[in-house]
Amino acid sequence: MRLSSRRLAVAATALATLAAALPALGALQASAAATGDIRLTGPGRGAAGACLSYSVQPVDAFGGPATDTGTVVIRLSESPNAAAQDVDFCRPGAVSAPAVSPHHATATGARRFYVAGGSVTDTPTTAKTKTSVADSGTGVDNPDTASSNPSGADTALYVYDGRSGGSTAVTFGVAGLVSGGARIDVFRSADGDETQSSGDLTRSLSVQLSEGGLPESPQAADAVTSLVASPEQSYSPQGSTAHAFAVQLSNSSGDGIAGITPLVRSTSGVNGTCSRSSNTGVSTCTFPTSKAGAEQLTFWVNQTRAHTPEPTLGLDPGEVRDTATATTTSPVSAARFVDLTPATATVVQGDSQQYTARVTDANGVPVAGVGLAFTETGPGGIANGAVGSGGTSSTNATSDASGAASVTMVTTTAEQGTGALTVAVRNPAATACQSPGGRCSDSSTLLVQGNGSPSPTPSASPTRVPACTTAITTLPVDTISATGFASVVVSAAKASTVDLYAYSRPSTVYGLVRTGTVTQDGTVTFSIRPATNTRLYAQQRGCTAGDSVVLAVRTTLSIAVLRNGARDYTFSGDSVPARPGGLIVNVYRVNSDGSEVLSAQARADATDGQWVFRKQFTGGGRFGFVARTGQDMSNAPGRSNLRSLLVY
Repeated sequence: MRLSSRRLAVAATALATLAAALPALGALQASAAATGDIRLTGPGRGAAGACLSYSVQPVDAFGGPATDTGTVVIRLSESPNAAAQDVDFCRPGAVSAPAVSPHHATATGARRFYVAGGSVTDTPTTAKTKTSVADSGTGVDNPDTASSNPSGADTALYVYDGRSGGSTAVTFGVAGLVSGGARIDVFRSADGDETQSSGDLTRSLSVQLSEGGLPESPQAADAVTSLVASPEQSYSPQGSTAHAFAVQLSNSSGDGIAGITPLVRSTSGVNGTCSRSSNTGVSTCTFPTSKAGAEQLTFWVNQTRAHTPEPTLGLDPGEVRDTATATTTSPVSAARFVDLTPATATVVQGDSQQYTARVTDANGVPVAGVGLAFTETGPGGIANGAVGSGGTSSTNATSDASGAASVTMVTTTAEQGTGALTVAVRNPAATACQSPGGRCSDSSTLLVQGNGSPSPTPSASPTRVPACTTAITTLPVDTISATGFASVVVSAAKASTVDLYAYSRPSTVYGLVRTGTVTQDGTVTFSIRPATNTRLYAQQRGCTAGDSVVLAVRTTLSIAVLRNGARDYTFSGDSVPARPGGLIVNVYRVNSDGSEVLSAQARADATDGQWVFRKQFTGGGRFGFVARTGQDMSNAPGRSNLRSLLVY
């Protein structure tokens, strides 16, 4: 079939009209780039030395990820220019030692970019052939050092491709050497070249850098003005996961200091470990759970003479610090006492009252994981408890990481009178609560009063007064270390009130230190934590006082050794408690046959108990060293752990 020339002309006209109405594919792609945008996000401030993270995202006209291909150019410069400043690209999230710091030393180590998609070209000063972009920097990979090149800038080129739906976001980091300013300029090349042209989409961001420095440098350490450890109290079972603390290191501007490793040590001289602080200034510190009990921890950063006149590797006056408590709980088998508080509570009809049971061992250390049974009688009921006959209720619980378990007693607006709440160890045979002096249960009273309406007053019942007995005071453990807990068991008449009196050296004047009610087993147990030798006696109210007993308290000692050079060592440690005038600490060398030879003496600081001396050895070999103190009126003899040392 042949078409007439007239029909061909009509068809050609129609095709031409359709072509004019539909732009070419290339025109569509160019239009997307021209009508899209580019986003630059990241912090406007941070500490020098930290690698601050930024993101550049090419987007289409609707705000979604770009679906074309193109080039993103990032330029980094100082603003304002500072003579000592050097701003560089770095790997976001990485905190390195000075040898491999974000501020690279040579061009060969300049590949330091992470890109979510596409490809990247780095432009170090000494390798300009990698890109056609002219780099104005001079010097060895310090193109923005102000003293030699005020107009220098580091440049990075990224090629993105969003046609297949892949990520087009570019992630990079910026770090500075000292406090000052930096400026980030980015543009999206619509025409595909690597030079900023009129009409290219651009974004800029100014960054203010506060005090800091290279990771692990003295400048970074001295910039730390705030150290905050959290949580303030940590609980963990003995032999279980180590106590973990997050330590925030910040400068005077509140910005996190990166690349600094804080130190942690307990009052008993046990050290923990800390990680190097992240780019947000957060370090993770851990403390072992090898010994049950509470340890007060001190976290600090070693700083220079700018903060302390005589800087050492230990904690010095003037160094930034914080404290926390690590309580290592005892195993379930060691649970000896359960105590319910408050002993008595009064509420108005319709109100509620919380009670807490605490499980401890013979030394007052919390015990986690102990099964407990709560039961109540009389007015009120246990919230969410199982209802029993006669209006009673009950529930089970397990002591938590701090050795505690709580229940809430609730009342109605119609209830009034006196109720009782009892807690008992569910499986006493698995614990030590059945041992002499132990306590497997405890009770409290709840008084429910009328809500403002007068109620008849019942006739007073005769008060039963416990018969007088002479209280007997016993010590399950008669010698403890300073800052440790001791249990004091007093035997007296059931339901009687007993007072515990004591004095701690150098005082010799008795004072009331504890008061308690004797339970149904005829005893009451107190927990004390003296720092020096202590004499105690108990007295049942209105009765003859009992005989006194003495609790001996050892000086707690630690020992550490630092090698200065050939056969040259510095010995240091803590003595707790600190003593007015300073306590004499003797350091002995322990020979292979177990004999001990006095090696040196030092006087501990009267304020913080720290001691230190330097010793030059004439020979070499492996030896053990131990720190000891003698017996005196205030403390029993103290002895540190054995410290093995190779002298060479």
